[in-house]
Amino acid sequence: SLKLDLNHYDDGPGDVLGLKKITLNAMNEDYSMMHERVAYRMFREAGVPAARSTHALVYLNDEYYGLFAHVESVDDVMIGRWFEDDSGSLFEQHDADYYTDYVQDNTYFQLEEGEDNRDELQALADDLAGSGAAAVEAAGEHINWENFITYWAVGAVVMNFDTYPYHSDDCHVYHDPTTDQLYYIPHGVDESFYYENYYYHMEDSAGGLLAYRCREVDACRD
Repeated sequence: SLKLDLNHYDDGPGDVLGLKKITLNAMNEDYSMMHERVAYRMFREAGVPAARSTHALVYLNDEYYGLFAHVESVDDVMIGRWFEDDSGSLFEQHDADYYTDYVQDNTYFQLEEGEDNRDELQALADDLAGSGAAAVEAAGEHINWENFITYWAVGAVVMNFDTYPYHSDDCHVYHDPTTDQLYYIPHGVDESFYYENYYYHMEDSAGGLLAYRCREVDACRD
């Protein structure tokens, strides 16, 4: 796979057709070579902020290199297509959940765009330390539940289980300054339509704190 940063050097081109970065995935484990295009499209059509994806024939020095998935990078350019304000903090969640030791550590919630403001992440972690309806209601001040539940539901349909809330990575979290809430953005969906283990389809296999607290409340679980 290849990733091109068009602003890595001071005299870089800045952008190509509005894109500051170009991500080309080799699809080595996807024999259909369609997982990313289909999965991202389903997220987008459900209203979940998600990357655009297409195919690309890649040549290096005029030599054909192969067929790749051209996936839109999750950055302020993509954020600007989904949100009125693209100046918020964008984090990539990596092997982490909503505990103080994780949300305050850039190793686990890695800052990708905007200021390193972790107040909403910490507030959400504090709320999820509670339980039941009180925790879900309090968390709703900081997480957009509609976005998260739709993100979770579409992920289950496309079998995107190598991500939060099943595992603790392969996703982004954006703090929207307009609503002052956190929104989930899928990332790394190349392993969608992949797992034959139907255990993952069981709702209680999603062990992330957001899913765990949601299951405690009938209205949220429904």
